[in-house]
Amino acid sequence: MYIAFDNMPETARVWIYQSTQQISDEVVAQIENHGQSFCESWDAHGQPLKSSLKVLHNRFIVITVDEAFNAASGCSIDRSVRLVQELEQSFGLSLFDRTHIAFLQGNEVLLKPLNGIKSEISAGVIGEDTVTFNNLVQNLGEMKAKWKVPVGESWLKRYFA
Repeated sequence: MYIAFDNMPETARVWIYQSTQQISDEVVAQIENHGQSFCESWDAHGQPLKSSLKVLHNRFIVITVDEAFNAASGCSIDRSVRLVQELEQSFGLSLFDRTHIAFLQGNEVLLKPLNGIKSEISAGVIGEDTVTFNNLVQNLGEMKAKWKVPVGESWLKRYFA
């Protein structure tokens, strides 16, 4: 059952998929409509899942499930992964590429190749205060508090030693 993203509890489980390219507003609307339809029928062993899908910053597809209502199972999680794969195919996106790190500069999300981060830091392009995204947050509360973090407070801080 679909629940508006803003109405999901902070304990809701979160999965974040980062697109390697900016997603247009038109495609965002199509993805969110598709996601709402998916969430309306998404279940775990016949039990409905209170869930939501939202695109943030025209770059991140976020799926949430209120596991206090019903927990997502392996099979239901697999179905959500298939949904994301379908979105990749339908809209020509790359959502499983983990070789780029996202940074927020002003209102723009920029992606930098992982293998060039150290040199970007050495050159001063990325500083300790530059905001990066922690796409490994586990729930919505953690996402609100720790999704956007300064590089100096992330795993990238080791490059400032």
